[in-house]
Amino acid sequence: HLDAGSLPQKGESGYSNTPTTWTDSSGNGNNGTITGATFDSELGNWLDFDGATSDKVAIPDIINSHSTTITGWVRGSGIWFTPQNEIYAPLRTNSTYTFYWGNSDTRQDVSGLDDGNWHHMAVSVTSSNTVSYYVDGEHIATKVSSASFSQNYNYSSNWIGHFYHPSTPQSFNGQIGQVMIYGVGLTQDQIRQNYNFTKNNYP
Repeated sequence: HLDAGSLPQKGESGYSNTPTTWTDSSGNGNNGTITGATFDSELGNWLDFDGATSDKVAIPDIINSHSTTITGWVRGSGIWFTPQNEIYAPLRTNSTYTFYWGNSDTRQDVSGLDDGNWHHMAVSVTSSNTVSYYVDGEHIATKVSSASFSQNYNYSSNWIGHFYHPSTPQSFNGQIGQVMIYGVGLTQDQIRQNYNFTKNNYP
């Protein structure tokens, strides 16, 4: 549970607009290591990514199950999350919101997500190879993968605001306020509850 609101605010002890650690609010110690991204606490609480491939937050390789949910409050364009354990799954907010789960048959395109507004993104994956997408608490689509799970990347980190590839790294240009990862596929009611509980922080 990485929430920019947990970082020291301007005027508080420990404040920095270039922090190096994003502390896991769940208490599980899965802290993020911040490189390049800056913290904004004057107009809101988020990390700014300027589109440079050097901007990223590395978190431990904790996605070790085929049941998971990834949510985030995002404003901008580009790949904002890439899990790197047994799956190849860039989540992006430009012309498409895309999730690949073992194969491209779980790809889902949603237009208009780079409209300058904050959006709550969620993808819920269950052990039956079923991938469901949600934007701002609303169900967008559900896809079932016909492919067996394959390990495409196996690095030591997952990336926020960055997509690592030796020849074609990609990055994010915008703001990310919160990223949460669950070890279970959440239901629509649970995702909507999460959205409603946090939406006032991202008007």
